[in-house]
Amino acid sequence: MTTRFALVRRVGALARLPDRRRREEVERELSDHLEDLIEEARRRGYDETMAGRMAAIRFGDPGRIAEDFNSVYAFERLSRRTAAGAFLLFTCLAATSLAVVTVQLSAATLWMRTLLPNGIDGLYWEFLGFCSIAAGYCCAYLGQRLFRNSIAGAVSLSVIVAVCVATGLFSWAPGHALLPTLAFASAASARLLQGIPVPFLWFAGTAGPIAMAALAFRPLLPEQGPPPWLLWIGLTLSCATLRGVVNLFSIWPQVHLKAYRGRAS
Repeated sequence: MTTRFALVRRVGALARLPDRRRREEVERELSDHLEDLIEEARRRGYDETMAGRMAAIRFGDPGRIAEDFNSVYAFERLSRRTAAGAFLLFTCLAATSLAVVTVQLSAATLWMRTLLPNGIDGLYWEFLGFCSIAAGYCCAYLGQRLFRNSIAGAVSLSVIVAVCVATGLFSWAPGHALLPTLAFASAASARLLQGIPVPFLWFAGTAGPIAMAALAFRPLLPEQGPPPWLLWIGLTLSCATLRGVVNLFSIWPQVHLKAYRGRAS
């Protein structure tokens, strides 16, 4: 029984199954298969120990079995990850919108003048800025997940995507492209610096691109736009909120997996 359970758990640990339900189904199926092999060996006259050994031999290599399951569930795994990524991006967009609007309303209350966008066109470009913050942060997070042992890989991915975003925006709407590009770069930089265990270092991720844009590209900034310090507060609050969202998104599957392993043991 112990050998059977170890083999089944080994396959479950190696196989990249889509979720806990699939893992339970696969382990239950493999347990039944192993039990059939053991029972067949018993009928042939083997004792309990030898029956377990014969069943383990006929069961095969757990690594190869896990690869077979990986192939079977590859499309489902990709679909679930795509859906999870879309949900994360949508949640980050909602959190960003809430954070930035909170800063705008607070500043408008203190200054007794509106800093909210005017008209449909203003709302459109405001929403594009929200999307840029969420996309930049999620892009850096994706790079950290793909290149867990390489900071250079995560940075390279963020830079490549940022260049593509900037190229597309400046080709499409040169007069409105700087702020969304700045938002993307600041959010990505903040996320990358949040991985460094130095308190508040990531504040430089939001401040650096804003400072460089204010010095080097001041003519391209909208004249009626918010001041740089307010942009920094909005971006910083957004990235702090997104950090909590991403952390919750990251630990949620681990909590489920620990609970499952606790029941299994």
